[in-house]
Amino acid sequence: MKTTMNGGEYEINPCKCGSMAVEVDAGIMACRVFCLICGNSVIQSTFLEGLDAWNKENPVQRQIGLPLTGRQLRDRAMDRIERNAGWDWNVMALDIVKRIATRHANFICDDIHEEAERMGLRVPHDLRAWGPVMKKAVTLGICGKTGTYIPTRRPSRHSAPVAVYESKIYREKAS
Repeated sequence: MKTTMNGGEYEINPCKCGSMAVEVDAGIMACRVFCLICGNSVIQSTFLEGLDAWNKENPVQRQIGLPLTGRQLRDRAMDRIERNAGWDWNVMALDIVKRIATRHANFICDDIHEEAERMGLRVPHDLRAWGPVMKKAVTLGICGKTGTYIPTRRPSRHSAPVAVYESKIYREKAS
């Protein structure tokens, strides 16, 4: 299989696992091609040869041929899910998190899902799309994890433990 990256055409070999399902991660200085099944790099060595001079000055880039770490695989999956949910859905979902965090000192994702349903926000293609939304809410200082977990109220989740979040923007109502 051939692909075009950064103006050049490169041959991609099948992965060791036999898959040809790949994703191209194109950056300014380098492109990497990963197997979507196992996460291994599957780019043809001729591309790496073109990067040799740059790699000598930037040893971190030597990791191109190494398998991805669990954290890297998680981050890539979260990015993919966030893109698939769509910009408009992500903006509305984050707004719902802000609303809940404004009204509750502590909350769980069940509170957010219930509010989203009340407001008519469509159910995302994958419920894991809420993960990047919550990560962004934590990054923006809207809320933070307390380290406490309680059983979910959603029957479809079979009482699985869910994180309790502490609001950083909670406004207590005046009596």
